[in-house]
Amino acid sequence: MSRSLEGLGPSGKRAAERVRAIRRQQGLTLADVAARLQSIGRPIQLTALSKIEKGQRRLDVDDLIALALALEVSPNWILLPAEVDDNIELLPGRVWQAANAWRWAARTMPAGINVQPSIHICCGFRDLEWAEWMASRLRSIGYHVTMDEFTSMVLDDESGQFSTAARSIGLNDAKVVIAVLSPHFKEGAWQEEHLIAATAGTDRVLLPVMVEKYEPTRTMRAMGCLELFDLDEGTAAFVLTNQIDDVIWHNATPAEAAPFPGPTPHEPDEFE
Repeated sequence: MSRSLEGLGPSGKRAAERVRAIRRQQGLTLADVAARLQSIGRPIQLTALSKIEKGQRRLDVDDLIALALALEVSPNWILLPAEVDDNIELLPGRVWQAANAWRWAARTMPAGINVQPSIHICCGFRDLEWAEWMASRLRSIGYHVTMDEFTSMVLDDESGQFSTAARSIGLNDAKVVIAVLSPHFKEGAWQEEHLIAATAGTDRVLLPVMVEKYEPTRTMRAMGCLELFDLDEGTAAFVLTNQIDDVIWHNATPAEAAPFPGPTPHEPDEFE
């Protein structure tokens, strides 16, 4: 029978339980989490991860931040409960209603911080499903997302191409503009060179995301394209959200993504 670390308080025990619960909700093994931690430069061994989840190893601040990044959640999502109706113990004898604990945890931030940075997604009509998937993933972690709107679509039977009327409402307010690149991109509101020109010399960052094998323009290619095709959903979401977080919070220039060599076998989690 496993024993919790001596001296671990109620918040430490809750964080351990939350790490395990969040990981399982996402369908991840300890090996999956360890691989993500390795990729972000904070490696934690499988045995250490298992001990953290069982309350047998103290979760320090650096580990907390790394696990939040690896699990694509905020640190507060690990520290506080998902349910807000119950009372929680923050310190021995210090009991608060969970909803009040959440308000306390989120109430203080520097002046001028936009708590919902805006992202706009440009795409061709036939890549709308990709755009909607990206939008849903980014909204789930707190971003405000707008997309190109298509008001009419006509398919030319001879050429097989769509003639569309599309508009990019929301682009001018966006911190990041995602270009969903594939052979269908020209069926949208923009040609590549026009979108590059529209974002040049502004505070907006243009992030090309390739969802199908495609040869973009030289200028777009030089920006570094994230490649999501051939990735499983979990890996694609991790690559996308990590790059967006870097651009939003660190004002980084999108770097060329390393090619993913193929699906990683899903090995049993021996530490569960």
